Amino acid sequence: MDSDILELQRVFDGLVPRFGSNHATVYRCLLCIEAKSARQIIEETRLYRPVVYRILNDLVSFGLVTQLPGAPTMFYAEKPAQKLGSLCGQFKKKIDSKLGNFKKIIDNSTSLSGEEYLIRINGGQSLLINRKTRQASLDEHKLRELKQVIEEQLTAHEQTKIKAWAVYR
Repeated sequence: MDSDILELQRVFDGLVPRFGSNHATVYRCLLCIEAKSARQIIEETRLYRPVVYRILNDLVSFGLVTQLPGAPTMFYAEKPAQKLGSLCGQFKKKIDSKLGNFKKIIDNSTSLSGEEYLIRINGGQSLLINRKTRQASLDEHKLRELKQVIEEQLTAHEQTKIKAWAVYR
C-alpha cells in the first residue's frame, strides 16, 4: 500500500468515521487539480464500482469532496488543507465539550465532596489526599484537625478494648 494512502488514513483516523484504506485511496486520487468522474476514479484506483460510489458518497457527506452537477458527474477535493483544519476544529470542540461535561459530573458527584483519604505510596509511606482535587492535603489547620479526630478515635478504641478485657476477666 502506498505511503501516502497510509498517511491519509492516519490523518483522518478519529476525525472522520469509517475512514478506511479505500476512502484514503479514492481521496488521494481526487487530490489533483482537475475534477474526475467516477469512471476515471475506478480506473485509477482499481476498486470495484459499487465501492467507489459508496466511498464518494461518504466523502461528499463528510465534506471532503465536492460533487459537480452534469453528465458525467465529476468529483474533486476542494481546499483539502482548509477542510482538514475545519474537521480538526469541529473535533476539538467535541472534545472540549466532552471534557467540560466530564468535569461537571466529577464536580457534582456527591461521593467526591472534598473527603480526605489515606493512600500508601512507595516504601510504605502514606499520604493524605483530597478526593475531589486528587491533590495532597497541605492545609495545616485541616491536618491538625484530622490528627485530633484520629487521636480521639484511637483513645475511644483503647477504652473499648480495656472495658472488653475487664469484662472478660
